Amino acid sequence: RSSFIYNGKDQQPEITVRGLTEGKDYLVIFKETSWSDVGTYTVDIVGRSIWKETITKTFTITKAPSVVTLVPEPLSLTYNGDQQTLIAAGDATGGTLLYSLDNSSYNTTLPAATAAGSYTVYYMVQGDSNHKDAEPETVTVVIAKKDIVISGIQAQDKVFDRSAEATLVYDAVVFDGIVEGDALTVTAKGTFADANAGKDKQVAVSELKLAGTSIANYRLAP
Repeated sequence: RSSFIYNGKDQQPEITVRGLTEGKDYLVIFKETSWSDVGTYTVDIVGRSIWKETITKTFTITKAPSVVTLVPEPLSLTYNGDQQTLIAAGDATGGTLLYSLDNSSYNTTLPAATAAGSYTVYYMVQGDSNHKDAEPETVTVVIAKKDIVISGIQAQDKVFDRSAEATLVYDAVVFDGIVEGDALTVTAKGTFADANAGKDKQVAVSELKLAGTSIANYRLAP
């Protein structure tokens, strides 16, 4: 056997020469004092009697696999305008757990994001001197859209026209839940309770639709 896999312990080959006795006919000389770490090691087999040659043999200890012992867990997140850490840290043996959002640039910093959406977090173990790098794995994390409650939509007065359709005014609209600095608009359909003329008539507001530069981070509250 000329190769071993790293296991944290000294690993030395058993060497025999057919028909000869070790110590009497030959000596086995291990050149290195420790045979535990990954590397190439040398053994001299030195003849002492009938056979008096010296043979040098090399043996290798190869890297063991690194292992993820604690898988990073996605956090439960909702958009709040701030950068948020996406996962709870994982753990590994045989190396350092690294993270990435692009499967290219890896580091030990836990990935973070601001905008609502779905994110793929890549993680892998960067093996140490005695362990291999692990293949990347992934976990999906979602930053949910923030719920918005709308109030302050008003209806314009109108002259009787046999229609119950109302023209809505949005000047006093309030977006309850919006993050400071974000921008939203809303449109809706307004309908009077009936088409008859009258005062203080009820207006039903329906089919609300959000828009604006920050729309991707919000949804109407259920």
